[in-house]
Amino acid sequence: MFSCPARCNINIPFRGFFPGYDASISMEVAWVPGQLSVQGTDVYFIVDAMGDLGRPEPLLSGIRRVSAGGVPEPVVSSPLPVALALTSTLVVFTDDGPGTTPGVFTVPLDGGTASRIATTVPPTAPHIVTDGKEAFFSDVEGAKAVSLSGGTVRMLTGAGGDVGIAGANLVVTDYDGGTVVEVPLDGSGSAATVASGQAYPGSPISCGAGVCWVDNVSGTCDIPSAFNAQVMRLGPDGGVPSIVASQCYTRNPVGSVVSDGTDVFLVASNMVLATPVAGGDTRMIASLPVYWAAVDSCCLYTSGVLGIQGVPKPDESATDAASGD
Repeated sequence: MFSCPARCNINIPFRGFFPGYDASISMEVAWVPGQLSVQGTDVYFIVDAMGDLGRPEPLLSGIRRVSAGGVPEPVVSSPLPVALALTSTLVVFTDDGPGTTPGVFTVPLDGGTASRIATTVPPTAPHIVTDGKEAFFSDVEGAKAVSLSGGTVRMLTGAGGDVGIAGANLVVTDYDGGTVVEVPLDGSGSAATVASGQAYPGSPISCGAGVCWVDNVSGTCDIPSAFNAQVMRLGPDGGVPSIVASQCYTRNPVGSVVSDGTDVFLVASNMVLATPVAGGDTRMIASLPVYWAAVDSCCLYTSGVLGIQGVPKPDESATDAASGD
């Protein structure tokens, strides 16, 4: 078992040698950085592989895992994986094809053959979440749920966008409508709009006792073409959402906002910022060109144009240095 911050020792380059799933296939590939998640000491991440001529390489695309000091191991081959989530035993993911009917799939954490549990209508949103019993996802028809063992797909709301779980509710950020919607996970109630007037909301998460998401606002930064990534927080009693943190950036809309229950981590352009959930000073955690992030008790893991990186959370690094570990 790795101690903090040794378990953060992950550095998988954007471009490198990836052995194929067939021992006879190996090639130099680049991969499009995708969503990642943490289970124990393993980081699971999406690989959309591109060959030397810029052509998709579906046999090398899929989901892989890596732990500190290790090399990526294949979990499942998948031609165009979009999003992933983890339970204690399963990887749950969406795939939009081509070469397969788009859908929601599961595969054991140690790898194996994927099982389809639902068919989707692409494009699917780049987030999927699970409560350990069902998978919750969004496609062009809206936000839906399906049992991890398969079966009937439940439509929860026609609002489509990123999804997250906060308490007993599914939270959906509706890109087009500029709203944030909550609906009971079990379908016992109807969807309710809890925030409106958002520019381009995404990446909803549980945030202490409330809900956080990121809103990408244009026209408020010194650079005309820049976006302002604003972390919004809505308290447990509702009301007007407050801005927890913000950062101007000039790249694509922010990929991720995550929380460890104490801090909210904002991924924006070339940096990752942390702000206490309860409010306070914002501090820089990493200066990396990243799109996605995941966090555990020790480390912040990022996915971006440099690949998969692990960095100690500052408090963890300081604690270990002080204790002599």
